[in-house]
Amino acid sequence: AAQNCYFKGGALTGELSPEMIKDFGLDWVILGHSERRNVFGEDDALIEKKSLAAVNAGLKVVGCIGEKLDDRKSGNTNKVVERQLNESFKSSIEKVGADFVIAYEPV
Repeated sequence: AAQNCYFKGGALTGELSPEMIKDFGLDWVILGHSERRNVFGEDDALIEKKSLAAVNAGLKVVGCIGEKLDDRKSGNTNKVVERQLNESFKSSIEKVGADFVIAYEPV
C-alpha cells in the first residue's frame, strides 16, 4: 500500500496522485496518518478530498483515525474519532462500503 496520496493528478513534487499509485500496481493507500494530521497540519477536509480521489480512482483506502494523549486524558476520545471518521472518510465509506478499512492509531 502507498502511505499517502494527493487529490489532484499531474506533477506535484513530493506527492503521489491516485493514478500514479495505480500505475505502480498498488491497490491500497493509507490516508489520515497521525503524522500527516499533527506534523503537516492536514485537516479533515483535505483528508476527505484525498480519500474521495483515491476511491474514485479505484483504490482501496485504509483510513487512519485516533486521538492525541491529551484528548484521551480529557475524555474526548469518542468525540475526536467520531469527528475524524465523519469529516475525513464518511463520503468514501458511503461510496465503497465494506471495501474501506479503518485503522485506529492513537498518538
